[in-house]
Amino acid sequence: MRRSLFLLPALALLFVPSARAQESTSGRAEVALLVSLAGEYTYHYQEVGSPPGSGRIAFESFADGRFLKLDETWGPGDGEAMSIQGFIGYDSVGGYFTWYRVFGNGSYDHGRGTLKDGTITFEITESRTEAFGQDRWAGPGIQLRTKWTDFSDDGWTFIWERSVDGGPWEFLSEGQNHRVR
Repeated sequence: MRRSLFLLPALALLFVPSARAQESTSGRAEVALLVSLAGEYTYHYQEVGSPPGSGRIAFESFADGRFLKLDETWGPGDGEAMSIQGFIGYDSVGGYFTWYRVFGNGSYDHGRGTLKDGTITFEITESRTEAFGQDRWAGPGIQLRTKWTDFSDDGWTFIWERSVDGGPWEFLSEGQNHRVR
């Protein structure tokens, strides 16, 4: 009887697929995209109602390419530059990207994203960016999302949108990241 108690879990491991095995067959395109983004970029963008802005962002790959450490200096068109630290990763068991950023002024945002038809869409599930003093970006009932698309060896394009109280998505800003060579 005692031996069967030890054999049963061992046999179960042979027949029940592990989360690690599921990971090995899912998320390959997402992880490959994260790996391809590792490097340093400059970016320029245009936000509704503001002068053009620019910044620098660097991604460092770790955890077998499933995560990127983000180090960003954001230079808004109408304010002071700000340091941003964060992570972007891929949960191959859950089937989504994770996003978490902390801004130099103590505010933060985080969310989840999916890859579909060559576009990553991150829906920001929580944003504490009121410290920017920009009502269009944060506050009660405001949902944010960003779409990254047109990926190449040289960079990608992005847009930011918002929805107020579940209404239609409204354009906030767009820009391009350019790989530093």
